[in-house]
Amino acid sequence: MSTKRSPVVILVSLLTCVIMFNHCASKNALSKSKSAFDTIYFGKSGGFANVMERYALEQNGKVFKEIDGKMEKINKIKRSGISEINEKLDSLHFETINPDDVGNMTWFIEVISDTTSHKVTWTQSTEDPGLKDLYQILVSTLQKNK
Repeated sequence: MSTKRSPVVILVSLLTCVIMFNHCASKNALSKSKSAFDTIYFGKSGGFANVMERYALEQNGKVFKEIDGKMEKINKIKRSGISEINEKLDSLHFETINPDDVGNMTWFIEVISDTTSHKVTWTQSTEDPGLKDLYQILVSTLQKNK
């Protein structure tokens, strides 16, 4: 006596397996594929000429510079560069950093995600080496080969 399974039973079995696999998958592994930001704006303003430099890094790796009020693409970084920035944001708990210092020369980083926006500003005298390290990583995206 041969048993023939209906396509509906096979389909239901496959869907059950897929649902169970997704439910059991590590939440950490799933979240690693999602970037911690949509756009990061960074730059500096002030100095003798009170000049503002403003850049943007998108989660797809495209880097822009504001020129005459418009954002123009200047670079594209690799996925590994985005991962490095995500790791630095996580390790700093960026959303909890609160410097809001303004001086002759002021640096800034603003991280925008689909649910939040957080901006910090600081001066040369601000003591936060992690924040300054993050800024240097962001500045390195302006150069080709990153």
